[in-house]
Amino acid sequence: MEAKEIPANSTKMIYYFVWLAVCAIVAFLLVFPNTKLHYGFFMKLLGMIGGFLGGFVGFVVGDLIRRLAIPDMIFTSGGFFGLLRARLFWMCGPQLIGIVIGAALAVSLILKVN
Repeated sequence: MEAKEIPANSTKMIYYFVWLAVCAIVAFLLVFPNTKLHYGFFMKLLGMIGGFLGGFVGFVVGDLIRRLAIPDMIFTSGGFFGLLRARLFWMCGPQLIGIVIGAALAVSLILKVN
C-alpha cells in the first residue's frame, strides 16, 4: 500500500469550504429567526442567498485586510492567554467581521430591515 500525497491546494479548498459554511450560517441567522421580517419563505430565501453572497464578499475583503495588516511579531502583557487571544484574532477575526458586515448589508438591501 502506497502513501498518497495530499495536493497543496486541497488545504486551501478546505479553508474556503469552512468559511463558505460560516457565511451560510450567518446569512441564515440574520434572516430566518428574525421575527421582525414579515415576508414569505421565498423572499426570505432570496435574502439568505443575498446575505450569503454579501458575506462571501465580506470574507474576501476581511481576508485581504488580514493578509495586509497581520503583524510579524506579537507582544502582549497578558502572558500565554494574551498571546493566544491575539493569535486567534489574527487567525479568524477580520474574516468574521467582514462576513457579518457584508451579510448584514446584503440582507438589508434585499429585505427592508428596520
